[in-house]
Amino acid sequence: MTAPGSFKMKIDLDSFDLVAKIDRSDMIGAVNHFPDAFKRRTDEMAGELRRGRSGIRSLVLMGMGGSASAGDVVLDWLRDELKIPALVHREPGLPGFVNHGTLFVGISYSGNTSETLNAFRAANSRRAHVIGVGTGGKLSDLCSQLRAPFLAVEPALAPRAALGQLIVAAASVLENLGLQSD
Repeated sequence: MTAPGSFKMKIDLDSFDLVAKIDRSDMIGAVNHFPDAFKRRTDEMAGELRRGRSGIRSLVLMGMGGSASAGDVVLDWLRDELKIPALVHREPGLPGFVNHGTLFVGISYSGNTSETLNAFRAANSRRAHVIGVGTGGKLSDLCSQLRAPFLAVEPALAPRAALGQLIVAAASVLENLGLQSD
């Protein structure tokens, strides 16, 4: 039964032209554009990601909400390939083991999540290797101030659509640093 005032519409999701007509925010275009744009960005940053990053013995992917979900997917995906112990941290503060042998990846879509920013600062004060991932915001500014790498994801996407970008960004950090098996 159809609710009053509603309608049924059959859509062929294989028809790019038809979907494009109803995709007013061009979500499909943004998603289709992402792989090439991100590949260019990570290629540009490969040297910066590797510079001074030897001796990494543990990994912390820090985020809240959907940003932490990106870390969950990366660890589930790469768990059997990782050469070091890793965890997703999704609460205020920092695990006690974080030190100079830890790679800390702070993930915040907005770049303004206070818990991620505070943990990022704490990880840096413990001399951990820090890398930021997000659209910009205070996390990007903090990375600039600390001369830490920042992987930018497309700010035009709705946060719910950025999960794929956050996953690829975090996974590319691990790949560029050689933290997974060949």
